[in-house]
Amino acid sequence: MADTMSWQRVRGAPDSGAVIARTSDLPEDGTLAVTFSGKGRDFPILLVRKGEAFAAFLNACPHQGLPLTFRSEDVTTADGQRLMCSNHHAEFDLLTGEGVAGFGQGCALMRIPLSLDAEGLICVA
Repeated sequence: MADTMSWQRVRGAPDSGAVIARTSDLPEDGTLAVTFSGKGRDFPILLVRKGEAFAAFLNACPHQGLPLTFRSEDVTTADGQRLMCSNHHAEFDLLTGEGVAGFGQGCALMRIPLSLDAEGLICVA
């Protein structure tokens, strides 16, 4: 099961309502690594868009804690259905963050709940 709470215990985690990005910043069927810096410490976030669905995760692979984007910003598999850590190729479901292959099995990304407003802002829910 994807972790939906412990991301809040990471130093620098944004509060509910914090703006992370605009929907127009994300390519359709793509990802975007952003850094939230509103609390004096950088907090890495990986945003995902698949059609009209959006998801956000702490940009840290549970295998070793490095950002999924550490070696490459391109972290989706060729079929566009999974996120793949650019370090050790752990694979996670694109929208749930559940580990599905390699070093990702048995763990999950820390999912950050989102809300989208009428102006196209992506915010922490």
